[in-house]
Amino acid sequence: MRESKQQMEDLFDRSLYKESQLTEIKRCLDIGPLCTQFEPGKRPTMAEVLDMLDGKKQLLATPKQPEYTKRRSQP
Repeated sequence: MRESKQQMEDLFDRSLYKESQLTEIKRCLDIGPLCTQFEPGKRPTMAEVLDMLDGKKQLLATPKQPEYTKRRSQP
């Protein structure tokens, strides 16, 4: 987790955010891929997304590799 936080800090201009906002930024970046899963049944509901954004619910799962990248990587 610490390494991930350091990588996030390196990505963003520190003058544009407060330290406490870094956790919120990371949460949004973690939730986004869950919402774009190829199979609709694997995507969280809007209520689950809101709970995850509020920190009331843990992330559902690690998103799978997007289908479009699978097709592109095959010869």
